[in-house]
Amino acid sequence: MNSLDNEFQRETFLSIMNGFQAKTLHQASLKSGWDVVENAVSTIADVVSSATFPAGDFGNSGIERAFENAYMVFAGGLGTKAVYIRQSGYDTHGDQDSAHSSLLSSLNSGLDSFIANMNAKGLWKDTIVYFVSEFSRTNGE
Repeated sequence: MNSLDNEFQRETFLSIMNGFQAKTLHQASLKSGWDVVENAVSTIADVVSSATFPAGDFGNSGIERAFENAYMVFAGGLGTKAVYIRQSGYDTHGDQDSAHSSLLSSLNSGLDSFIANMNAKGLWKDTIVYFVSEFSRTNGE
């Protein structure tokens, strides 16, 4: 299926949904859910089209991309108050020094890029970064 077919199907579906009149509670619920999805997609499209993309490269690790995504959410002006980012891989049973060095290096790089971009956008002054670890193994173990 090519992009013209996809666009035709999308437009046909939108036309049907926009003219849909619910006759039952179930249909009203479906229509309400569709309206929420349609508004969310419209909001995302608006944010993406006006987004301030990062000033620098965040890197390619999972945590670096997570910081980039967090920046995009805050810079997009959606009114988001909090973002949760998770980095796993610290529960090592061998080669801990090397593994932790790599993990912490990526964490540092992502956080540095996040701070720089939030500063450039004027958002850093209103930002709190909070780190939590639920694992208590020490580096010597």
